[in-house]
Amino acid sequence: MRASEDDQIAFHLQLLMNIIDFSRYPFTKMIIENRVGRQTYQDLMEKLYELEQQYQYQKRRRTA
Repeated sequence: MRASEDDQIAFHLQLLMNIIDFSRYPFTKMIIENRVGRQTYQDLMEKLYELEQQYQYQKRRRTA
């Protein structure tokens, strides 16, 4: 991809960001603003899923 195409994509993304209510989607805003790549995003989501599973397990153990 040429630099001008990258600039155009960045510009279009900025326009889209202006119309999205990011107060409702702060996590998505953070992902976009920090230019998180697909693999990093997938790794992060897997880790968050694992942490959620651990949390639910510990929560169940405390109430049992």
